[in-house]
Amino acid sequence: MRDDNRGVYRSIYCSIWDDPEFQTFSPHAQLVFFNLRTCKDTNFPCIFTLYRSSLEERMPNMTTADITTGWQELLDAGWIRYERPILWIVKGLRNEPNYAPNNIKHRIGIENILKGLPKLEIVNQFRRDYGFDTPSPGNKEGIGTESIQRKGKREGKGKREEKGNSASPSDLQEAWNRICISLPKCTTLTEKRKQKAKARLSEHVIEQMEYVFRKVEGSSFCRGENDRGWRADFDWITANPENALKVIEGKYDTNKPGEKPKRCHKEGCTSTKLMETSNILHCREHDPIFGKEVGQ
Repeated sequence: MRDDNRGVYRSIYCSIWDDPEFQTFSPHAQLVFFNLRTCKDTNFPCIFTLYRSSLEERMPNMTTADITTGWQELLDAGWIRYERPILWIVKGLRNEPNYAPNNIKHRIGIENILKGLPKLEIVNQFRRDYGFDTPSPGNKEGIGTESIQRKGKREGKGKREEKGNSASPSDLQEAWNRICISLPKCTTLTEKRKQKAKARLSEHVIEQMEYVFRKVEGSSFCRGENDRGWRADFDWITANPENALKVIEGKYDTNKPGEKPKRCHKEGCTSTKLMETSNILHCREHDPIFGKEVGQ
């Protein structure tokens, strides 16, 4: 993106610092990632031409060995893919705050970027992952662009597009298995599970569901320390809207003996159903992540 006064800028969710996998990366890998994610070479869909030598030029205070170490960590973890000269930050577009998958202009713009890239398998994989049709050999414009443009004409110009949740059921499955390490894994996404996962993702963005998963993992009750030996699992948390809401409001929190309930920090609010999405506690209504302003 571009600001007329300060030049090019990039946007990224602050919650990346709370990502358990990102926290395991070495400082070299974290620095290389932010360099790739915010450099001038990158673009909106986060798939672009990059030559490794440019990293050394942009990070003169890091040795070639340190840059290589960080680069390899990101490759091994699947955070980036590289097919020279194309680099793909795998979840870059999915975690782009300004991306609306239902926005026709966004999709046409991305399609135009893809058309300018070399015809490599990495580009085709991006198309498949994000639902862009792979252009046929005899169609220079690309099947995806034509279908998008037809849809845009039918819906009319100037229509405001709703910003949707770009996460998929498989993203939700991956987040559960990664965060809830003490609980049963979700090994297979059946059609029923996919439908339930889609329903929950229509209610909460992936970052909110990851917050719910962390609370479930941190709850001794949900881990089986109860009179029935019951343990939470992927089917339970996605079964209906109420279960996630109960977790958010603290029903399953592990209470410390003798601890008095804290109140929301919003002036005038007396709610004790608090959410720990930041250092300052708020109730659901006034929380900066789950509050009313989300999605607006």
